[in-house]
Amino acid sequence: MRIHKWSIYGCVFLMLFLSGCKTSPVLTVGKDEISAEQARIYLALTLQEYEQRGGNEIWNMKIGGESAYDAACEAALSSMIRNRVVLEKRHTSKRTITQEEQAEIGQAVDRLYQRLGAETLESWRLTREQVEELVQEEYTVWSFLNQMDYEADQTEVERQVEEYFVWYDHLNVEEYMQKIWLDAVVIYTGQWIGGEWVEYSAEGKERQRQQVEQAAEALASGTEFEEVRKRYSEEETIRFADPFREGLIQNDVGNVFYKGQLERNLWEPLFRIPIGEYSQILESRYGYLIVKVLGFPDTEDDAQRIYQQKLETERDQYRKTVLEAETYKGILAIVEQWQEETEVYVDAAQWQRVTESLRQWIES
Repeated sequence: MRIHKWSIYGCVFLMLFLSGCKTSPVLTVGKDEISAEQARIYLALTLQEYEQRGGNEIWNMKIGGESAYDAACEAALSSMIRNRVVLEKRHTSKRTITQEEQAEIGQAVDRLYQRLGAETLESWRLTREQVEELVQEEYTVWSFLNQMDYEADQTEVERQVEEYFVWYDHLNVEEYMQKIWLDAVVIYTGQWIGGEWVEYSAEGKERQRQQVEQAAEALASGTEFEEVRKRYSEEETIRFADPFREGLIQNDVGNVFYKGQLERNLWEPLFRIPIGEYSQILESRYGYLIVKVLGFPDTEDDAQRIYQQKLETERDQYRKTVLEAETYKGILAIVEQWQEETEVYVDAAQWQRVTESLRQWIES
């Protein structure tokens, strides 16, 4: 997909600040009003965030069953509502932004200027004060939320930890700890966006399929596996490839993996490949693979001890992750309650005009 040589955001801001027309608010949250100009800024920044996560290809993907663009629009609208509700609560509380936090806000603005460039911002008729106001608003909201006192339910945390580790507590350790040394051509059919694996469009998947078929043809013609991997693989460091990092207990020595850390549907085909040979095209939930087996190293004599030691380390780390997630969920539940207590009105027609005005730049 070709992106217009002007950035989405440059065009939008130029349109905003060259037009001085006044319209009714797009969004009303309590007594606070958000204009179409402010809404476009929110949406433009959200689109920028999505592109930073997924590149231009993201606009051909679906997130949660809807187009990435529609998901971004929903995220921008939710962000506007959440921010205004939280800012209202903050204004009525005794919390204030510290000098240290204010300095961090200034640094964030400096980074934004460095990334976008002063000339670009001037061409958009966007002043530093306007940029700082936007950054400060978002920063203030998350700073306030991070300072909120909320204690997660420890019983729920432990329940999730035990539920997650029940498989690891009862598996065949000897089988899990079997080793395989491999090289691989890895071609993905999706990517991680915000912690969610998002599949490419049908057209994107077809391009990836053609790429792995080209790799297979190169191997069949006699090209060395290492050369094919360098030319076609999307994963330079094989030990970080998603299909080989499914299990929690990992061997982090070169390209030697425990059987249990491989994607389960790869166990049988990979362990049947003779040393020095490579597989046909294999399908993973992450994409396509061609794997060359370099050896089957011996399992450690004290595999049981190593496994248990690593398992406890992973259990402690996972417990921290669940605690953070439950704390975050609890805080968001409080914010949702605040939103229910606040009168919110969205001018649907105006919001649609805002979203459509930016869609044309995405699709151009």
